[in-house]
Amino acid sequence: MALPERHPQVLRQLETRKSVTHFQPGRPMPLEDVRALAYYASQAPSSSNLQHWRFLALVDPDQKNLLRGYALGQRKVSDCSAVFVVLADLRAVDEMARLTDAAIRANIFGEDMRETWNRLADNYRDEQVNRDEALRSAALASMNLMTAAHALGYVSGPVGGFNADGVSKAFGIPSHHLVSLIICVGHEGEGNWTKKPRKPVDEILFIDRMRPGSQASLPSRSEQSLGLQRIDGGGQRGMG
Repeated sequence: MALPERHPQVLRQLETRKSVTHFQPGRPMPLEDVRALAYYASQAPSSSNLQHWRFLALVDPDQKNLLRGYALGQRKVSDCSAVFVVLADLRAVDEMARLTDAAIRANIFGEDMRETWNRLADNYRDEQVNRDEALRSAALASMNLMTAAHALGYVSGPVGGFNADGVSKAFGIPSHHLVSLIICVGHEGEGNWTKKPRKPVDEILFIDRMRPGSQASLPSRSEQSLGLQRIDGGGQRGMG
């Protein structure tokens, strides 16, 4: 798909980001880059601006090896430069008043909105709603983190297979923080595939209603035009 003239570099980052399995071991990440990734991740939207996300960054080899034991022994966890354990804070609503004060001081909205935001806080007393919103916000931040890593010249690989309870106990994570996702970030090693094919837009996009014939008729990109061929390196599994 041809990129529009508006912000083509941003769109190119979204299109060319890929998930990898193989990292170059022994390549540390500067602390300023660790902090930068957390900063850009935190620019994601969140429900009621509660910013449920928290990030536990592991850069010490021993700590990464410890985490690997709770992540099905996946080598990328210990080989990558930094591992981000993305957490979802179930008590984020307790910060509603402080965040509302900050928004009022920044003249984003007036004092008259305080009562409205207080009523919003009541929605999170429902356990399922609270959990869903916390995980949703953490997921949005996770995608920001991986896109930012790509923009900074790193590659990333999300890890979905892990023992959440084991991770929490091993790293002293409070019980009200859910382990949402683990993200490996670092320098690309050998043996990775290129980006795997995506479904064409006219297969995934519906207009107005989900019914037969309501798919958007848009030109799809061929696999060849995107360079979506497998490279040598053996079988891999994981997220795309």
